[in-house]
Amino acid sequence: MPLVLVDFLMGRGGQMAWDDGLTRRSPAHGIAADEGSRIRTIAGPGTGKSFSMRRRVARLIETGIEPSRILAVTFTRIAAEDIRRELNGLEIEGAQEISARTLHSLAMRILRKQQVIDALGRVTRPLFGFETEPLLFDLDNGQFGNKRARHDRMQAYEAAFARSQDEDPIDSATGIDRRFRRALVSWMTFHKCMLLGEVIPFLYIYLRDNPASPEFDDYDHVLVDEYQDLNKVEQSVIELLSRDSDVIIVGDDNQSIYSFKHAHPAGIIEWEEDNQERSDHELTTCFRCPERVVAMANSLIANNPHGDDHPLQVRTENGEGVVRILQFVGIAEEADGITADIVAKIEQGEDPGNIIVLTPRKRLGLEISNRLREAGISCRDYLSESELESQEVTERLALLMVACDRDDRPALRWLLGYPSADYRKGQYQRLRELCEENDASPWEMMERVVAGEVALPASRTLRERFSEIRRTVERLSELDSAEDVLDELFPPNDDQFRRIRELFEGEVDEDTQLSEVRRLVLEKMYEPNFPEDVDYVRIMTLYGSKGLGSNVVYITSLVDGLLPRFPDEGDDAAARRRKLEEQRRLFYVALTRVKADVANGKPGELCLSSFRQFEWAEAHNMNNGNVNARASRFLSELGPRAPRPVRAN
Repeated sequence: MPLVLVDFLMGRGGQMAWDDGLTRRSPAHGIAADEGSRIRTIAGPGTGKSFSMRRRVARLIETGIEPSRILAVTFTRIAAEDIRRELNGLEIEGAQEISARTLHSLAMRILRKQQVIDALGRVTRPLFGFETEPLLFDLDNGQFGNKRARHDRMQAYEAAFARSQDEDPIDSATGIDRRFRRALVSWMTFHKCMLLGEVIPFLYIYLRDNPASPEFDDYDHVLVDEYQDLNKVEQSVIELLSRDSDVIIVGDDNQSIYSFKHAHPAGIIEWEEDNQERSDHELTTCFRCPERVVAMANSLIANNPHGDDHPLQVRTENGEGVVRILQFVGIAEEADGITADIVAKIEQGEDPGNIIVLTPRKRLGLEISNRLREAGISCRDYLSESELESQEVTERLALLMVACDRDDRPALRWLLGYPSADYRKGQYQRLRELCEENDASPWEMMERVVAGEVALPASRTLRERFSEIRRTVERLSELDSAEDVLDELFPPNDDQFRRIRELFEGEVDEDTQLSEVRRLVLEKMYEPNFPEDVDYVRIMTLYGSKGLGSNVVYITSLVDGLLPRFPDEGDDAAARRRKLEEQRRLFYVALTRVKADVANGKPGELCLSSFRQFEWAEAHNMNNGNVNARASRFLSELGPRAPRPVRAN
């Protein structure tokens, strides 16, 4: 569950009673009652951190703390929205004034208020994943390595180049890092966009360099959830924001899974070095999972260094649970088998909303999603940009963005480059130089080039591509409504556009303006909603499962190369070890999504599956060209409580 702050128990003549029903000296009571100014809570999955934090906030308000002086920093926008919904339903004066935000939204609010973004000449239009493809080619100047190296350096930029827990933000940038930063910022400034992660380094610099800024006086209490998922610059922002405040951090090093953004499990462990006067608490009793799953999760994570420092404790009332481990012949057989199993469960009365399918790769999840829909099962996939499952859908989305705004430069950049293998980087570079010389947008300049008013040498295919784009955009602009534009681009009866149309369900009518459609796309594509209470099967990657729980969980495609992934070429022994340990933590997170509800006849069911063979194309894309697959080595680490794998029919 996300960090929900307020679920106050009312009593004592209608007054808040933060300790009603709490056993004294219990972990939850200790956390709620602690009056220390620096508090760390190690909370394993399903161990009741939300309950403990609700009671703590109740005590703060009961003892006279102004709700507006409490800041709760959450990891996702959805968690923040859940908090706000809870607060809006309270009958306690002022409770709705508690500030519940993601760190990124807090950063954006502060930076806008202080006009930092405007002063930098930046625009807050987020860059989609597919739009980074031409960006990476445009940055190919021979200095920054291959495409993978440029991508990694871009992620390091979002972490302020503090790649490890020991490095200082900003100051750790090397000479080549600084040159890359200049090139990247120049590209994004010209294209009027930004990476979402940029706002954190911006806020860090602002707070570091302005110690008298009013933001230091905004809060008396700061609560931080999922601290292990913060990288060094994010941790540094929290440290600055809580300079004059009491702070409690909550997290679990065994659930640290975001090294790609340079977050490390050591962050929450080493917090003690800068907070010597802290108090520590642990939550280890797992109220979510059945006993067998707890035992398997403990056995798995104990293979990591310090993985057994705070093992989960079982709650016997949760019962044994149901666990199966299956192996199929190939990917298609696995997708067919899992689909058939889900169909059978639903026919036996299982609520589709109680079923989650987790997969290590987006494509594998789409295989199951498509089969479930063919079987008439209501489902929805929460896979990164899964709406863009084909280049045709991607192209049409980019056309929509440009039809909404001719100066949507990231979308136009992608369109002008597609389908060239290098996104016509040479021709586009000359266009950009021409735009900068004449202070014109790419659309304006291409219109002048095509009209023969301005010369752009060696640009024939770029001109032809622009003419094609312009004809389509002009045709779309002649339609009567936003609904007509969407129907033209994404025909309602064409199944390949079903996922992209789901973005607009219930959001667009005959009065909707195209500008609103663009805003809707930017909002929903960049951070999709993961609702908790649903009536359909949910399909997502293992990363997407963070914070969720469900009565029936399938974890599919557990083969070496997918989980754990193969190491990258050039990885030394230390890098290989770190990546393997993080993949093990990722599997640990996935395992502990299983939720027992014995009182309502739901024991908590887990199905783990693998397969033995890739087809040739799949082997090339996923398994280093090897058609033979083997079950994930992690399955052998699940301990004696795990059932023996069986061959699936």
